[in-house]
Amino acid sequence: MGSIGKAEIRHSYDTTETHEASIDWNGNNYLVIYGRHINGWYIAIPNWQISTEAGTPTDTFYNTERLSAVMGKRAGRAIAEAVREHWEFIQWQREEEQRKEEEQKKQNEPQKQLDQEKHNKKKVR
Repeated sequence: MGSIGKAEIRHSYDTTETHEASIDWNGNNYLVIYGRHINGWYIAIPNWQISTEAGTPTDTFYNTERLSAVMGKRAGRAIAEAVREHWEFIQWQREEEQRKEEEQKKQNEPQKQLDQEKHNKKKVR
């Protein structure tokens, strides 16, 4: 039996976006992991042994085409649409969090000004 040789890691990359969703469709469950890698986007469905290059999560046309090649047109479209909906929900959540943080900062500004004025008065004394 011959040696298979040692694998060599040439590069390591940080990922910027990775998301996971459990999607039920047509009586089946799909554990979908999608995200961005060094060359673009991907969609993986490990419990169905599926992984493919993809477009942005909102590009349902391209993602449907990629997924349909390995899982059928109807399933590919359903998963691509679910990924888009999941992505849009995540973006909405982020926007809401930012809005709340900005609101909180605005509410805290008058108190910060009062605290600064008190601090300045102490210095003058």
